[in-house]
Amino acid sequence: MTKDCGNHGECERRKRVKQACAFFLLLIIVILLIVLIVWLTLRPTKPKFYLQDATVISINLTTPTLLTTSLQVTISSRNPNDRIGVYYDRLDIYAAYKNQQITVPNAIPPIYQGHNDVVVWSPYLSGIDVPVAPYVANSLLQDCSANFLLIHVKLDGRVRWKVGSWISGKYHLFVSCPAFLSVQGGRGDGVVPSLKFQQMSACTVDNKSIKRERPKQRSWTNSKPLVQRRSCKRFLPPSLFFFFFFFSISWLKKERKKERKKMASSSGDCCCNLCCKLVKFIFSVGLSIFIFWLIFRPHEIRANVDTASLPQFAFSNATGALDYVLLLDISFRNPNRRIGVYYDRLEATAYYADASLGGPNDTLPAFFQHTKTTTVVHVAFQGKSTSLTSSSAPEAYAKERTDGYFNLDVKLNGKLRYKVWFVKVHGFRPKIDCVLRIPAPTNRSSPQFEGTKCHVNY
Repeated sequence: MTKDCGNHGECERRKRVKQACAFFLLLIIVILLIVLIVWLTLRPTKPKFYLQDATVISINLTTPTLLTTSLQVTISSRNPNDRIGVYYDRLDIYAAYKNQQITVPNAIPPIYQGHNDVVVWSPYLSGIDVPVAPYVANSLLQDCSANFLLIHVKLDGRVRWKVGSWISGKYHLFVSCPAFLSVQGGRGDGVVPSLKFQQMSACTVDNKSIKRERPKQRSWTNSKPLVQRRSCKRFLPPSLFFFFFFFSISWLKKERKKERKKMASSSGDCCCNLCCKLVKFIFSVGLSIFIFWLIFRPHEIRANVDTASLPQFAFSNATGALDYVLLLDISFRNPNRRIGVYYDRLEATAYYADASLGGPNDTLPAFFQHTKTTTVVHVAFQGKSTSLTSSSAPEAYAKERTDGYFNLDVKLNGKLRYKVWFVKVHGFRPKIDCVLRIPAPTNRSSPQFEGTKCHVNY
């Protein structure tokens, strides 16, 4: 039995309003989801600047309010983004004291900074007879008397961001780097014979300092008619509004037709509803896994053999025994930014000529590795092996001894746990294989051992 609302026109209007609100709500959710996915994929981060050195050549007051300054600074810039490049279109650098500029801006040549690249600049900054406020001159004399001086090195410029083949518009970049200088031999009269830079300092890039550059205003005398000066960007919001309006109307008409067909049919399709629910569930689970992967970006651990040496490696043809001493330094790297690693157990086994050199070395320590850290583990193998039963082992040993290098294989088996916030995930057993080419003990003229990357499989 169906319920009669009495006023069919009012019910139909309310239904359309609800459908329009649901459509716009779904549209907002989709837009926010796209923005979230783009942000999680790119992870935009501001460039990081560091003041590495500041050498003051001269700084003195020629008259009570005229300051002459000459110095050289070394500033490094690092782009921490993995998928975003930076175009430095214009970058001016100058020195300031007590928020007053004391040198002439020096232009740095335009440059492009790739992903995770580091750029170093060492410009000269100078200012001759720069007028300063009286309180600035008094503060300078007081700082020289106190044998301590603080100068800020500032950068002002325009940058653009590059994501793939897309390049953004120009943005304003402002950087401030404090230079802590200790005065040595100051006489208190404004002349500073010696200034020493204290330590490397991190520069500040204010969040509000990076913003979209506004277009310059044109003068009315040389401007064209108002209709011709307008760009298509000003008509973009109204066009989007009308597009979504007409799209919503067409969508409501289609939904109304579907409801009429549904009301005309006497029986529903249960199988279709079940399939729709199953598809929604699979889509929700897949989307949750995708967002989780974008947030944490799990990576497998990395292992490298930094140093390897054979103080003793002698094979006896009479007894078939191999006396060996193998020393290794293996570095384990956790490349994850939000995931820690527990190394609960590590076992290392050395092989030569497809034969094991004794049992596994299970004396490796258990440790926890924080995010973005590297841990070096020292591994030592020592003993006498009698398991070289292969007939080709003596020939391989003689040939490699003549060549001056021995080929060994070190395999590690581990048991790991991953820590995501306060959750610890068990059940990871990596297998690490390191193929090494180590100089022979008698080969003094051979070069040093080159670092070797190990293969990690789960």
